[in-house]
Amino acid sequence: MLEHTFETFCVLTEKELKKGIPIMLRKVGYKPVIAKKYIYAEGNIPIALVAHMDIVKQEPPKKLYYDQKKRVMWAGGHILGADDRAGVAAIWEIIKDKTYKPHLIFTCEEETGAAGAIAVSNIDMPFYDLKYIIELDRQGKEDCVFYECDNPEFTDYVSDFGFVPDWGTFTDISVICPAWGVAGVNLSVGYQNEHTNYEMLDFNHLELTIDRVKHMLDKANEAPRFKFIQSAYPLYYRHYTYASSEEECSFCGKRGKHMEDILLSNRVIALACPECLARHKEIKRCNFCGEYFLAQDKNQTICSECQEDYMYVGGQW
Repeated sequence: MLEHTFETFCVLTEKELKKGIPIMLRKVGYKPVIAKKYIYAEGNIPIALVAHMDIVKQEPPKKLYYDQKKRVMWAGGHILGADDRAGVAAIWEIIKDKTYKPHLIFTCEEETGAAGAIAVSNIDMPFYDLKYIIELDRQGKEDCVFYECDNPEFTDYVSDFGFVPDWGTFTDISVICPAWGVAGVNLSVGYQNEHTNYEMLDFNHLELTIDRVKHMLDKANEAPRFKFIQSAYPLYYRHYTYASSEEECSFCGKRGKHMEDILLSNRVIALACPECLARHKEIKRCNFCGEYFLAQDKNQTICSECQEDYMYVGGQW
């Protein structure tokens, strides 16, 4: 039962989930590769499913409430954590009976700057036949979000499975897809009011997406390989164009008008509120250009863009 699957994952910490997922994957025939910030496993369907193992709070909910008639769950004054335990549950529901065996990626720390996705993006793509990536980490019922990937053929292809294109700021595939050169989409998994104590999960919507993803997997052999095509209007362009409107912090999810651009790897731009700028020590100002960037280690002082665009020789640029 879908609800039971979600409850099982919902009450675990990120550490507990990261320990348990490889055990579950081995039971259904996978040979997971386990790293500090991610887990991946090769399947026999040329599509990769992605979900992140962390939630926006350290502690998972201790008490769950469920409306059986509406099939809606919430945590009563606590963040439910359906972002993204709903994605993890969806993947397990897809693979548990061994009918489907897509490639899989589970990441850590998406909510605090996508450290897991950055780590994954820095390895060679492990799936030689990969045609596209599906992340299961989006609110609502039928959204499909492509971020910086502007591939009209891929947008049309995903829409044909019943999804409606929408706009989003940032998630794991914002980093992974540009690095690997493959198109990706983030699909709705039924949660609402994420990052708040009013978060809830609609299992009817989650189940609908699971069915649609299975249909996509059924059609995988007929699908072409969809390339990542960089949008001509990246996040930083939209941010400055619409600076008077509220934006969503990529780190904590809060909305506001005073966000700063944060350069991640692969020239991807995230947004950070003043509180997250102060909280996250890995957000630094580049010693060369002066812009904010997300450092990959404590000794990094130059952003990746400046490292790529300029040559550093003998202590000088």
